[in-house]
Order: sequence, then structure tokens, then C-alpha cells
Amino acid sequence: MQVELTALKNPSTWNLVDLPPHVKPIENRWIYKIKHHVDGSFERFKAQLVAKDYNQIEGLHYFDTYSIAAKLTNIRLAIDLASINN
Repeated sequence: MQVELTALKNPSTWNLVDLPPHVKPIENRWIYKIKHHVDGSFERFKAQLVAKDYNQIEGLHYFDTYSIAAKLTNIRLAIDLASINN
């Protein structure tokens, strides 16, 4: 969990601020996964902090939506697949 929090803090994706008065915070939870190598052997534990978005109301809790940044390897894969399939 500490690795995930550090990864979120390093690129300055968010800032910790005081909660405004009369505002109920959006709940969140940790999702845990065990990552495995291709052969099925253990690789590492992974933790991810996610908001319980079913509690959010558009215009009240958020105004904009953002997509996850694409990794270069995923972009290369998409280009390779597109070139193979014309």
C-alpha cells in the first residue's frame, strides 16, 4: 500500500487538502491482487486505492473525467497490431 501511495504522490497527481465544512468525503477502498509470472510462479503483491464511484454525483463531487495515461508499450502494441492487420 505504501508503494501505491508513493506512486500517487511522486508525479503530483493530487494534493492533500482540508475537507471543506459540510462535505462528506467520498469513500474509497483498497483492492489487493497477487501478480504471477507467465509460468504461474509468484511475482509480487499489488495494492490499488480506488474511489467507490457509485457514491459520486456528477457536478457535485466531480466536473471532469480523465482517462488513464497510456504506457508506451501499449501504444507500440496497438501500432504493431494495426500494421499487421492493415
